[in-house]
Amino acid sequence: MTGAVRVGTRRSPLARIQAEGVRMRLARLAPATHFRLVPLDASGDRDRSLGGSPDFTDALDRALRRGEIDLAVHSAKDL
Repeated sequence: MTGAVRVGTRRSPLARIQAEGVRMRLARLAPATHFRLVPLDASGDRDRSLGGSPDFTDALDRALRRGEIDLAVHSAKDL
């Protein structure tokens, strides 16, 4: 793989903090590799009335399938 490893995360402050923690751990394990956060908008973030798990993971799932990110970080409580 060339370039940065793209780490997908939701845009919420908590999601970004959690993803940054994962990014930092990965960077320590693979110091020659650059890991970059890619914040994504989930439908659950745009419309709080939805509230179900797929509504918060849809953007991450879609970005993974399309090859727009290389891995996704999401809170296990929402899966």
